[in-house]
Amino acid sequence: MQTIKIPETRVIDPVCGMTIDPETAAGKITQDGQTYYFCSPGCQARFDAAATAPHTHAAEAVTHAHAGAEREADNTPAEAAQERAYRMMMAKFWFAAIVGIPVLLTMLIDVIPALREALMPWHQVIGIAAALLTFPVLVWSGSQFFIGAWNNFRNHNANMDTLVALGTGSAWLYSTLAALWPGLFFAGTAGMYFDVAVIVIALVVLGQALEMRAKSRSSAAIQKLLDLQAKTARVIRDGIERDVPLDEVVVGDTVRVRPGEKVPVDGVVLSGDSAIDESVVTGESVPVDKRPGDQVIGASVNTTGTFTFRATNIGRDTVLAQIVQMVERRPDGRV
Repeated sequence: MQTIKIPETRVIDPVCGMTIDPETAAGKITQDGQTYYFCSPGCQARFDAAATAPHTHAAEAVTHAHAGAEREADNTPAEAAQERAYRMMMAKFWFAAIVGIPVLLTMLIDVIPALREALMPWHQVIGIAAALLTFPVLVWSGSQFFIGAWNNFRNHNANMDTLVALGTGSAWLYSTLAALWPGLFFAGTAGMYFDVAVIVIALVVLGQALEMRAKSRSSAAIQKLLDLQAKTARVIRDGIERDVPLDEVVVGDTVRVRPGEKVPVDGVVLSGDSAIDESVVTGESVPVDKRPGDQVIGASVNTTGTFTFRATNIGRDTVLAQIVQMVERRPDGRV
């Protein structure tokens, strides 16, 4: 007998933020001991391009690739497509709910003795009508579950789509047979469960729609976090100060920060003193005084004074990068 493997977890595409099954991912890349999965070859190519840049670590590649995807989304109808997908999911939910309410009421006839006796001659007609009403719900509102279940079956896999498709499909098929040929069943077992099939699909589709909206908000939160980064850093090398792109900063570099500038990476103050606004991380609006030996956090804002510091954490190791990673791992956008 073929063993069906049920995946324990799902992963997030680091570029577009889509939740995917590792078993059916379009590609994967292992870098710095961590494996990243991708929903499409395009996302994999974008990540690979960012990862092969000089001095780029995996988390930096995630940040740069995701930022590239966000910038591309500003120039393409990606956000509009996501909104259309959300509206489509909500339309499927409302269709299933509108059909499900009268079907549920008709199925409740069985629990009211007076109505059950009065409508007994119409029992088969009511069942056939319920079958015809609920079939479009399975075909349209629940189409993604049956397509996903079929694809999983072909890959010897199973997930929530399989569970929903089997449950609702079996309920509809059993109920239809009971309505058309009740004599096929033992006495008292020819029940009809059209309401269960429709309500399950409606609730699961609603959950997926809400999850889709939450992921959209999570992506917006990630973009806001990425926008907090400094784009360049003023590095002192061999006694010469020059502005370099953020991804060219390495651990041990001496960096100068002037009033009004953002601290590019995490580090330790070497000389000078200032007051730094760290509200981006702490939420505290009062600037914190910094002197030699104190820690500074990337993306915080230098309010007064000029100082130099030694870079200690860059790329994936910075506080901001870790916050971004936590947000990406949470579909609801909370950390």
